[in-house]
Amino acid sequence: MYELTQWGMELEPVISALGRWGTRSPLRPRDAGMSTDAFALALRTMFDPHRSGGLEVRYELRLGEESFRAVAEGGSFEIVRGSTDGPDALIEASVEALTALIFEGRSLEETLRSGEARVEGDRRAAGRFLTLFPLPEPAEGVPRAT
Repeated sequence: MYELTQWGMELEPVISALGRWGTRSPLRPRDAGMSTDAFALALRTMFDPHRSGGLEVRYELRLGEESFRAVAEGGSFEIVRGSTDGPDALIEASVEALTALIFEGRSLEETLRSGEARVEGDRRAAGRFLTLFPLPEPAEGVPRAT
């Protein structure tokens, strides 16, 4: 398995800034898919510490065959591969379903009813998780895709 060195990890703020910049593009295709790794990076990139307030919770995200441990604590967010013992909420869904929930404003209740997602544990904590990653406003002065 590939893992970044400490030196490579120094690039994360640069990659995050580029990701936020690219997300603002009005020409960005809204239906482009994401891998699980790209999704995890998108969560780290879009995390808003102001929205988390004093939140201190542990989540497990099951994305198909892959699990991620996500922790929001003290205004910071960490997501790494693996499961966690006793998460506050476990959210199981495809990357596409979670993308629709987090970045496209789809309703959690609708997604649960359709069977596209499953939540174990604190459903309120799961709902709060979905609000921590707002997309920036699209760039102005650039023609929008039609």
